[in-house]
Amino acid sequence: MSQIDELGEDAMIEDCIEELGDLVMSLDRYPPAAVAVALGTYLEGLLGALLDEHQCTAEEVRKLLSEIESGVLLSRSALSDGGLSTVFDGVPCSRSHAL
Repeated sequence: MSQIDELGEDAMIEDCIEELGDLVMSLDRYPPAAVAVALGTYLEGLLGALLDEHQCTAEEVRKLLSEIESGVLLSRSALSDGGLSTVFDGVPCSRSHAL
């Protein structure tokens, strides 16, 4: 892939992130934990569809999920007050809902 293609892809991803941010902000009537669980459920379905359509490999999905997990945990490791842990109180962590 050429550097120009990579720059185009980066811009596309950045635009998509901005649009998703706007969408998530429009869900402010829901508790953040509910939005997080719903987004996780949606991501599960989307990644499954990409696997079914052979647009990515299981290893690529594992790598992406690992990067997401690392990013979340590393960005929060500086916080020592534990305030974020209460965000998910009362919201089940397992997601059995399908898209």
